[in-house]
Amino acid sequence: MLMRQHLILTEQFIGPPDLGNGGYVVGHMAGALAGGDVIGAGAIEVTLRAPLPLGVPFGYQFDDAGGVALMSGDDVMATAKRAELDITVPDPAPAEAVRRAHSTSHSLKMGFHSTLGERLGVHPVCFCCGAERGDGDGLRVFPVAVEGAGCVTALWTPHEGFAGEGGMIGPEIIGAAIDCPGAFAFLENGERAGLLGRMSVEFLKSLRAGEETRIVGWRIETDGRKMIAGTAIFDATGDLVAKAKQTWFGFPGV
Repeated sequence: MLMRQHLILTEQFIGPPDLGNGGYVVGHMAGALAGGDVIGAGAIEVTLRAPLPLGVPFGYQFDDAGGVALMSGDDVMATAKRAELDITVPDPAPAEAVRRAHSTSHSLKMGFHSTLGERLGVHPVCFCCGAERGDGDGLRVFPVAVEGAGCVTALWTPHEGFAGEGGMIGPEIIGAAIDCPGAFAFLENGERAGLLGRMSVEFLKSLRAGEETRIVGWRIETDGRKMIAGTAIFDATGDLVAKAKQTWFGFPGV
């Protein structure tokens, strides 16, 4: 049964130019599949089957097996289903070490973009990692490599403007926050991840706005154009809030 419209990706939730942020969609679909309460719901695998345009009304279609599809008319744009998630999450780098390395983030390096020209960062306007986004408009997640950490780490304090009821941060915002760090782990190895194709994510604990978190991203393997990464987010007490395994598709020739 195709339900009523549930999602429109506005300019705020952009990822690459003119496309929606994949992690935001992942979190949104996880919430839909779990009936709104993702904590303790187990892992959910979301496959992004097509680039997600901005300003298009999407609807959810649930199937008899408990899965859900994100639809644009008759076109399946993404699917979500229950899954298993077996990954070992590395410890994040110490917060002070991340602060000292802040200026080395690829988010803060000038680069040439084929559609934007000379601009700041990997995707300057990305909802997650874009440095041209203001505080409370974008998430401003800037991962850095710290020697000996074995992963990239970002410090992120969720803005209260992203909070829902009771000051809590929803799965769509957490999904967006743990999107780009996986790609940044490959950047540190001289590889350029292209587009997020799949994310299996498990939400373990609630997160409140205003708490400083640490987000990690690490390489798992590369298989041709498939680039497998892990990401996770820890709260201010060091507890694991969410973890994910991602499949990225590298740009041809990169």
